[in-house]
Amino acid sequence: MGTFQHDTQHKPLWLCVPRTRPKRVLGNQRRLVIGILSLAALVVGCGDGNDAQVAALEEQVSELVEEIQTLTSTTTTSAPPSTDPVPTSLVAGDEQTLLQQYDWMENSDRVRQLQQLIGATTDGLYGAETRKQHLAALRMRGLTIDGVPSVPESSSGSLSPAGGAPSGQAPAAPDGGLIFARCYDCGQGFSSGSCANWVLVITNSSNLQVNSFTFAPPGAYWWDRSSGYGNDSVEIPADAPPRTINANLAPWATGRYAFQICTGTPSPGQGWEYNTLAPRSVSFVWSNGARGTSCYNLC
Repeated sequence: MGTFQHDTQHKPLWLCVPRTRPKRVLGNQRRLVIGILSLAALVVGCGDGNDAQVAALEEQVSELVEEIQTLTSTTTTSAPPSTDPVPTSLVAGDEQTLLQQYDWMENSDRVRQLQQLIGATTDGLYGAETRKQHLAALRMRGLTIDGVPSVPESSSGSLSPAGGAPSGQAPAAPDGGLIFARCYDCGQGFSSGSCANWVLVITNSSNLQVNSFTFAPPGAYWWDRSSGYGNDSVEIPADAPPRTINANLAPWATGRYAFQICTGTPSPGQGWEYNTLAPRSVSFVWSNGARGTSCYNLC
């Protein structure tokens, strides 16, 4: 029986030559790298005795390297980020506020909420400015404008004389009214010919602007100054036309108004002074067309 000699210099040929060539999977770089490492390990471990096998393995490694280079040289261009503007998003409550049905010259808390949302003056009154910005906000977001009221045409007679709500519909009057201050120079002063001079200091205690007020004395007279005061004074009745003042008094504001009430009744002569009687109340008109009355004297 022959003696078996163990070859310690060279490994068996079957360990050096793979049974099948590693499968190339195009597009999978990870598997290619693993294949290269495996072939490199075989090259290192097989020593110098199997030059043909080593050359074959080196050729395979070289081919895999070229394949990886081909794969890595192919770059995928990603789509550039979109530069389209992002549409303005709204929470559900804001969109509901924009889409509500509003009335022209409506005065309400929901109008005030709308004005805060669209950046309009927050006076609670749906007027021309609020309507303009409301339309802009709806169109910018692609929403329907069905809830935007149309502007009534005064030429068609659809407005009340006060210029507020359409006729046949009573505009809502806010809480509060006018408060008349008591001051040293308030009330009726000295006359100027056929005109009586008045000064009023008024506070608007409501949350809506007061456009105007009407001061209507219940009576007037010419007084003979030479007759003095008391029961012996001589007075001749005279007319006293009402006077409407454009107040434009903002909510919670105070204003001072000086005006004259002039009579068409001629003066009886020199030494006569024209005087008017103070009205018990003063009527006024809010900016939405609603009318109110506040006490002025002895109410």
